[in-house]
Amino acid sequence: MKYINYSLFLILIFFYTDNTFANDKYLKCLEKITEVRIGSSPEYVVGKEHGYSFVKLNLKSNNPIATIHFKSNTSKKPLLILENKQSKNTTLGFDINYQSSEDNANLEVKYSFIKVNDSYAFSKKKFKWLVKDGSSSQETYDYNSSSRCKKLSKEKYLSSLDLKQIKKDQSYNWAAISKHPKSNKEFIATELSSKEKAINLAMKKCYKFVTNNLNKIGYNDCYIFKTSDNNSFQVSNKIKKSKSKSKKDISGERPFALSWENIDDLVVGTLSFNEKDMIGKIDFNLSSIDTKCFGTYVLSAIRGTWSILCEKDNINASGTLKWNSQNGNVSGTGKDEKGNVVKFKVAGSN
Repeated sequence: MKYINYSLFLILIFFYTDNTFANDKYLKCLEKITEVRIGSSPEYVVGKEHGYSFVKLNLKSNNPIATIHFKSNTSKKPLLILENKQSKNTTLGFDINYQSSEDNANLEVKYSFIKVNDSYAFSKKKFKWLVKDGSSSQETYDYNSSSRCKKLSKEKYLSSLDLKQIKKDQSYNWAAISKHPKSNKEFIATELSSKEKAINLAMKKCYKFVTNNLNKIGYNDCYIFKTSDNNSFQVSNKIKKSKSKSKKDISGERPFALSWENIDDLVVGTLSFNEKDMIGKIDFNLSSIDTKCFGTYVLSAIRGTWSILCEKDNINASGTLKWNSQNGNVSGTGKDEKGNVVKFKVAGSN
C-alpha cells in the first residue's frame, strides 16, 4: 500500500509539472521595419530586417503574461525589454504597453499580438529618445515594425538568449498623474523605477502640453494629481473621453492582419480609421511592396463593403465584410483586379 501511494504521488507530481510547462509558449520573431516617422539611422529603414524578439508567454491565465527580449542585428547581447508583464486581451489576440524613463533615455513601446493558427504575429510601435554617453547630442527614433513568430522549444529559447549574458532592465512599479487647470487631460507616467522618476515624467508631459497648446504660458500651473507604487490607479480621462464621443463619429487605430494572394501571405500592423454615420476611411502600410494603401468602407447592421487602393502600381481590391456591432471586430474577404484573394481581420474595441 505504501508503494501504491508513493507511485500515485509521483504521477500527480508528473501531471502537475507537465501542465505547468504546457502553459508556457516560446517564440522567435524576426522583426521587419514597416514605417519610420522619426530617425535617419541606417538601422531604421522601411523593409529592413531589424532583429529578433524572443518571447515567452505564460498562458495559464485569461490574459497572457509576457517576457520579451530583443536582439538587434548590430548588438552582441540580447536586451530584456519587459518581464512578466500582463497583457490586455483584444478580439484578435492581446496588447502589451510598456514605458520606461531614465535621466538620459525615454522608451515607449506597444505590442499588438494576433493569434495565427498555433503561433502568433505582432506589430510594434516604438518611440525612443536618448542622449549619447559622453556627449550632449540627442537621438530620437519613432517607428513601426511587424513580425510573424515561430515556435521554439524551451531549450532553444534559453540557448538563443544565452541567459548569462543578458542585460536586465530594472523593474518598474511607480506611476504618477499630473494635471493642468486649463485641460481635462491627465498626463500619465507608468512603470517607472522610482517615485521621483514617475513624477518627473508626468510633469514633463504636462510641460509639453503647455508648450504645444498654451504658447508656453502656464508651466507653473502643472501639478501632481496622484502617485502610486503599483500602477493601480485608473485613468479617468480615458473613460470620460470614451463616454463623450458620439457613437456616430468614431476614429482611432486598431491592430489588423491581412493576407493578399501573390503579394504577402501575412501583413500585421495598425490601421487608422475615421468613421461617421457608418461610412469610414482607412489607411495602412503594405510593407512587402513598400507602399501606402487607402480605402473606404460602408457598414449596415452586421455587414458591409470595402475597397482599397495602394499607391504603388495603383493596386486595388474590394469585397465584403462582416462586423460585430458589440465590440467592432471585423473580418473581410475580396479580390484585387487580377483575381488574387484578399482576406483580413481587424481587432474591435476592448
